[in-house]
Amino acid sequence: MSDTERYYWIGIIRKEDIKENLAFITPLAFLDNEMKVWEPLVREAYKHFFPNAGKVAWPRGPSGWRPELLYSFRVEPAQGREDLKDSPTYAHYRIAGSPWPSPEGLAQVLDWSTIPRERLVARLSEPFTRPCYTKTIYIQHGRQLYGPIQLDGERLRPLAYSDGMTEQTLHVDVCELPDDEQAILTFSLDNGEELHLLTVEPVASEQLDWSPPGVIIKQVLTAYQKQPLVKDLDADQVRRVLKALKHALSTQPPATTFPLQPDTLTRAKALLQAGKQVIDDWEEFSDFLQQLPAVRQQLAAIREAAHQQAYQEAQEEARQEMADFRRQQEEAIARELEALFAEQLQQLAEGQRQLDTLRQSLKEASDELELYEEEISNKKEEIEAQKRLLQQEEAQLQAFEAHFRQRLEELRQQPLAALSQVLANHWLLAASASTDSRRGSSRDTGRDMGTGRGTGAAHSQSTEQLWPELVKAGSGKFITDASTLLNLATVRQAARANGIKPEAVRLCIVALLAGLIPTLSGPYALTTLEALSLVLSAGRLCRVPIPLTATQPLDLFGQLRPTERLFLPASSPLADTVLWAADHPGQLAIVVLEGLDRLPGAPVYVPLLQQYIVMQLRSASMPTPVPLFHPQALPADDPYHSLAAFRWPCNLLLTATCDDDLHSLPLPKITRGWLVHLDPGQLALSLNQQQLNGHQERSEVATTDWHRWRLTVNQTLASAASDETNASAFSAIIGQLKQTARCFDCPFNENLLNKAAYDLGAEEAAASLEELD
Repeated sequence: MSDTERYYWIGIIRKEDIKENLAFITPLAFLDNEMKVWEPLVREAYKHFFPNAGKVAWPRGPSGWRPELLYSFRVEPAQGREDLKDSPTYAHYRIAGSPWPSPEGLAQVLDWSTIPRERLVARLSEPFTRPCYTKTIYIQHGRQLYGPIQLDGERLRPLAYSDGMTEQTLHVDVCELPDDEQAILTFSLDNGEELHLLTVEPVASEQLDWSPPGVIIKQVLTAYQKQPLVKDLDADQVRRVLKALKHALSTQPPATTFPLQPDTLTRAKALLQAGKQVIDDWEEFSDFLQQLPAVRQQLAAIREAAHQQAYQEAQEEARQEMADFRRQQEEAIARELEALFAEQLQQLAEGQRQLDTLRQSLKEASDELELYEEEISNKKEEIEAQKRLLQQEEAQLQAFEAHFRQRLEELRQQPLAALSQVLANHWLLAASASTDSRRGSSRDTGRDMGTGRGTGAAHSQSTEQLWPELVKAGSGKFITDASTLLNLATVRQAARANGIKPEAVRLCIVALLAGLIPTLSGPYALTTLEALSLVLSAGRLCRVPIPLTATQPLDLFGQLRPTERLFLPASSPLADTVLWAADHPGQLAIVVLEGLDRLPGAPVYVPLLQQYIVMQLRSASMPTPVPLFHPQALPADDPYHSLAAFRWPCNLLLTATCDDDLHSLPLPKITRGWLVHLDPGQLALSLNQQQLNGHQERSEVATTDWHRWRLTVNQTLASAASDETNASAFSAIIGQLKQTARCFDCPFNENLLNKAAYDLGAEEAAASLEELD
């Protein structure tokens, strides 16, 4: 048997919990069997004791339900349908037997401290304005309690006051308010009232008689047996009784003559004095009624005599008042006309001053208009000059493009010629060398052909070798505050210099801070990512075109020749950038996977994306490495030997592009919760906002600062997460971006996102970060 079934409980029924054939009791407290005290039930423990609804079911009993009373009860498990037991409104317990209204040992305390003490007895004869939930109450006034008082449950009045024909005595004990908090339980009800329950019987210091006035008088008349009871309204008889009682109460000792309480005698004296005053007032009023006809005749005579004189005086007074009124009206009209004339003169003077001011303003405006017209003419000439200059620059640009195409074709031919010469030298060396030396020479020459660099452990990739164009530009300034980064002038300058909107670069930064992968398409995709690299990594950008022949992740890094134990890097510097990241852990670089939609990406780039996302979500853990090749395929001192068990470096930020053409393939479903697609039509600036070939300042962020910002974002996203499943991958990404932007007080423009790139289907939205496990 559980604790819930062993306890005695008290509770109330709310009106909204009464159904057609069933009611629900809300428990308030339980009786601790060991301590023998009532323990209030806190709101958090409702569903612990009474799952699932936090209430007890009560089928209709013989007397029905009464929501205005407090009930005590015991419970037992409810017998219901199994398919309904998981419903949040199902009650697992029901009433055991019949509940008892107004539990024994509990009394409600009504606080009447705001009522004067002498008015407490008078209030008992009036219906109570607040509900009473027990049949026994105590009245609290300050630090004193008066009671116990038995109530009539139907009309909420004391039994001594409920029926005038059966009035009875009401003696109350005067007690001090208990200091123990457990002595009075307090509950806050839904109707805004507070229910105070007294759980112990207080110690009485004295006793008072709060009986109805009629009962008090009857007690005194009964005790004083010399006078009969008053049964009819006879003024003389009542007067004689009151006089005798007053004399007796004032002269005879109450202890011997009247066996009543002192409080009863005190109230009797006050009631007798009030009754005597009522009779005296009634006699005076009766005398006045007897003299009323003579008074009326005198008044009629006086009225008739004074009528003529009053009429004449009234006429004279009316004439005088009319004359005075006419004179006053004439004087008032004259004063009003004078005031109106003076006001009009003042308004005329003010209008003249305003007219002079308006003329002066009109003259000044005319002079300014002439100056503006002259300035507009000068501006037109400047615009014409700028148009001519722009035409000249366009002509120079066209000439530069023609020269650039010619030079590019020449550069394409030079590597082919150099490669032919290298191959020729290789075969000449292979033919002239011995067998053993021929093997070593083949390995060394092939490695030199693949990388153009030295071999062995001495291989070290430097920033100047990977990004030679950044050597002359100098180092960029470091940024240590994310909110400063998102509002830097560097973002605007880098974006406008490349002809794109600063909001696009800012949105890419927010996506990277959220642990997602910015994905762009269109002619401004790479331009946007180049501007992004100028802000975060001082221009260190590694472009990795995805080849159409790729079938595994190794094809993005290079080619392995097992027979020669040789690794040839691909045309993209991804392998060398990974080695650079290991040598420069404090600096960031950005990797761009170009053309995610060129081929089915599950076997090629999805393992890399998955490892990158796991590292972003769980930065403290070590992600599972991607096996690119067997560790023994290369010598231990080979610089590319570390790529065998590849882990994405924490200082390389990942971005991507899509071709978005007729030959594009759909992206894998698993990537839809990772990629942030930007709308290509929203990236470019308008022509009048572009600043091509402008000065491009560079900045960068230290790896430690970037990880600190990422930790702040992860904590924010974890605190804002809920158990509800998002409607789609797009809504999940929107939520992450909004929380990240709000974390750094950065504006978030949802219109830059490409909503068409997301499938809003419910089934496909489930393929998200859950697949990481």
